[in-house]
Amino acid sequence: MIFYRRVETKAILLGLIENYCFVKQFKISGRPKAMLTIVNYYKMSQDSKSEKSTYYTGEAKFSPVPMTVSSPAIKLIDKNKVRANAVEAMHMQAHQQIGMLRKQAELIMQQVQEIEDRLKISELIYQADMRFKPVMGQIYHLYEKEEKGKFLVSMIAPQEWGRSKAFSRYLSTIRLLSDSTWDVLDKASFNFEEFEEAIPSNQDA
Repeated sequence: MIFYRRVETKAILLGLIENYCFVKQFKISGRPKAMLTIVNYYKMSQDSKSEKSTYYTGEAKFSPVPMTVSSPAIKLIDKNKVRANAVEAMHMQAHQQIGMLRKQAELIMQQVQEIEDRLKISELIYQADMRFKPVMGQIYHLYEKEEKGKFLVSMIAPQEWGRSKAFSRYLSTIRLLSDSTWDVLDKASFNFEEFEEAIPSNQDA
């Protein structure tokens, strides 16, 4: 019994594990199988301890892997899919920004065109007959005189003229802006091309 107690000690068992050949040759009272059983049991217990040491033993909510049935499933990340989604989102955002910039550019170009048209009309209006100093913000009326190619700016509206009207045709109602340009209020009835063609012919004469 004393000898078996010594055999069961950790020091001898460690020695037996390190030298398995020695275990095969070690016989006590014709019972080597008992020794091998003890050694194998010790090895299994040591392996199970080493395996347990690799397991997560903390709280379930901090576990890197699901520990309960109600834990959220861990899905593998498809890097190609993530990359494709990122590229698609990038292009979508870029196209949206480009579309907004194009709309802004179109609006700016439209405003530029309106300013250029107003400048041309203003230059032509200043060549018309104007017998007063116009006041900014006031509304006036543009007429074509009896003599073709000559125009008149008047403070009198078309319906205010009597029988002795000094024009042959009403063209438009205009207003002097703060930048000294003229704004055509009723653009729908104003024929800019006809008005533009008439003024140069008047200058040439």
